[in-house]
Amino acid sequence: MLNLNWQMIWTFVNILILYFLLKKFLFKPVADIMDKRAQQIDDLREAAQTEKEDAEKLKAQYASVLDNAGKEAAAIIADAQKTARAEYEKIIKTAQNDASAIIEKANKAIELERQKVISEAAQQMTGIALAAAAKLVQRNIDESSNHEFLDGLLLEVGAEHE
Repeated sequence: MLNLNWQMIWTFVNILILYFLLKKFLFKPVADIMDKRAQQIDDLREAAQTEKEDAEKLKAQYASVLDNAGKEAAAIIADAQKTARAEYEKIIKTAQNDASAIIEKANKAIELERQKVISEAAQQMTGIALAAAAKLVQRNIDESSNHEFLDGLLLEVGAEHE
């Protein structure tokens, strides 16, 4: 049978008092501290998630800005190439026009020189013909003498112009 003595009852009462004291002064404050710590961890986790989302948004913005900068750089390069090509075409056209003008001027100079040579040759021929006519008038000899005279005259005029 069970023998209840006062010592067991006091032990049981002490255990109950100790349990209530530990519950009030130890378990409850420890549980509160653990709840607060869990709340802090949740808050930090939410803050980290928010910062991660913000960082991803910034990353997307930077990627967009970088992409736009690349497109803008390509447009600037294309514009510079277009301008350079137009300048090249302008320089080539100017050079061709200048070359055409120089060639035309040279052709005119050649034509003038040719006209001058033809004019001088015509004057010389006129002079030769006049000299021959004057000598023929002075000498009215037979036909064979005229041929000899003309041959000599041509040799004389050819020797003077060489």
